[in-house]
Amino acid sequence: MDDSIAIITVVKDDPAGLVSTYESLVKQTHLRWTQIIVVAQNSTSSMHMGRSIAESDSRVQAVWQQSTGIYPAMNEALEIVDSRFCWFMNAGDTFYDPRTIDRAFSLIKLKGTGVVIGGYAVKNANSVKEFKFRSKNISKSEFALNRRSGCHQAIIFATSALKEIGCYDNNFPICADFKSIIDIIAKYGAFRDDQIYAYIEPGGISDTQLENVYFEKHQIRQNSFSSGTMRILSRTWTVLAWLKYKFKSFKAGSKEVPQSTNNKGKTAI
Repeated sequence: MDDSIAIITVVKDDPAGLVSTYESLVKQTHLRWTQIIVVAQNSTSSMHMGRSIAESDSRVQAVWQQSTGIYPAMNEALEIVDSRFCWFMNAGDTFYDPRTIDRAFSLIKLKGTGVVIGGYAVKNANSVKEFKFRSKNISKSEFALNRRSGCHQAIIFATSALKEIGCYDNNFPICADFKSIIDIIAKYGAFRDDQIYAYIEPGGISDTQLENVYFEKHQIRQNSFSSGTMRILSRTWTVLAWLKYKFKSFKAGSKEVPQSTNNKGKTAI
């Protein structure tokens, strides 16, 4: 296993977004990369585009997803990854600047952690909202109780660490990435960078199923911590977040957040 990095892109019915992600990748100053495009079943237009990209660039391969769901697709890609590091970048999401991979790559080797977590920027039609963090090593509890822990499009993983913890747990269809990072931090540690790593598009399942996100995260925290104090903090955090969500829904005149119909995956962890 060398010092290359694998970029994993899951796509469903978004050939234009796939092109945007690939074009962002080829602009990177870090040259030792491969891209694995996992195309959702029956997404013919996306597979056509993926194969077109792969035919023009030998570093890219496009494969059909054999299962359903975002995390099963990510796990399928991990089965064929042989790079030392990996990065999940959904179709339509892009790197923040051409030096992003180089910076994250250097940091994860320097720090020796299982992950390095960068900031991210959410692009809406007429605005960009940035989310940044302070540069520091972070503990499992600090990550688990942070409202904005990060997003997987702005995280570089040590592939061996991700595989060691069993990749993504399909028992958590919305927050499996949250669980995987907690598990990695427990064994290998994590570093949070103060630089932005990715532009992401809103509309992922963590945006559209907030109530389910809160309770999945609570279950993960309860399973991950034996401390009574942490369990109480998790329960308190979940109740307060749920009440805030309900209050905002009430003010907006709707009791439910519309369900997502796309397969873009997670926005924020």
